[in-house]
Amino acid sequence: MADDLYQTVRGLLYELRPAALDSLGLIGALQSLCESWEERTSISCALLPEGEFTDMDEPVSIALYRIAQESLSNVVKHAGATHVKLFLSRTEATIELRIEDDGRGPDPAGVRAGLGWLGMKERASMLGGELTTSPGPLGGLAVRCRIPVPRNTTETKNEKVTDG
Repeated sequence: MADDLYQTVRGLLYELRPAALDSLGLIGALQSLCESWEERTSISCALLPEGEFTDMDEPVSIALYRIAQESLSNVVKHAGATHVKLFLSRTEATIELRIEDDGRGPDPAGVRAGLGWLGMKERASMLGGELTTSPGPLGGLAVRCRIPVPRNTTETKNEKVTDG
C-alpha cells in the first residue's frame, strides 16, 4: 500500500510541475517531450525555438509546457497526422507557442471544446494571453498561444523607487 501511495503522490507532483523544467529548462523540456512523444506515437515531431528562454518565469514555462503537451495529445487523438512542428518564439513583448500538424484538420461540425481545450485556454488567459486555432500551413490544425512577456521584477522595483 505504501508503494502505491508513493507512486500516486509522485504522479500528482509530476502533474503539478514537470521535473524536466527544473533540470532542462523550457527548451530542453519541450525537446524531451517531443522526443518521447515521437517514440511513443511514431509521429515526427520537431521543436523550432527562436529567441532567448533562459530567464522564463515559472508560471509561463509550466503553461507553455502543458499547452504543448495537451496539443500533442490532441494530435494523436484527432488529427491522423504524420508530422508535427512546435514553434516557440520570443520578442521583447510576446512569447508565442505554435503547434502545427499535417493531419486532417478539425471537422467544423464535430468540434466541441473538451476539458483539454478549456484547460489550455485558461492557462493562456491566466497569464494575460490568448489561445487560438486555425487551419495550419501543413494542412492540419495550428494551435497558437500568445502570452505577453512578464515584466522583470527588478524593473518593477526600480520603477516604484523612482516613481515614489
